[in-house]
Amino acid sequence: MNCVSSIVFIPTRPGARSMLNLKQIKQIVHRKIPISKNIGVSLERFDTSGLIIKAPLSNNINHNQTAFGGSLNAVAVLSCWTFLYLMLNQIEEKHPQIIIQKSSINYLKPVTTDFQAVCAWPEQTVINRFQTIYHRKKRARIELT
Repeated sequence: MNCVSSIVFIPTRPGARSMLNLKQIKQIVHRKIPISKNIGVSLERFDTSGLIIKAPLSNNINHNQTAFGGSLNAVAVLSCWTFLYLMLNQIEEKHPQIIIQKSSINYLKPVTTDFQAVCAWPEQTVINRFQTIYHRKKRARIELT
């Protein structure tokens, strides 16, 4: 899944510690993106490898007893949204405007268990280009997977 976001964002170094703990982040995500509570997401990790969000099959099951495709996409997009939110928090941006402009997903096989989405850190060249555009235009886009 790709999320291209038009945001106000200056990334810091990978692995920088967030000022928020996972419980606080979960509360913020549930408040700002209410569907996240209904689909039962939990934030598992945010570190140098990226962000991992998990969701239970039980909250997202369809008529075939597999994960509903819309829920799979929502969790994937939410991982990108949360990743950007955390990055903004690290630079003390209190009211970030994050817009998911585009997302796409390929469903390769049915999901029959609890599932997770991982938003990986972009390469440093992508971050540098993003910062350059942001400094020039005060807004920028970044593609996350």
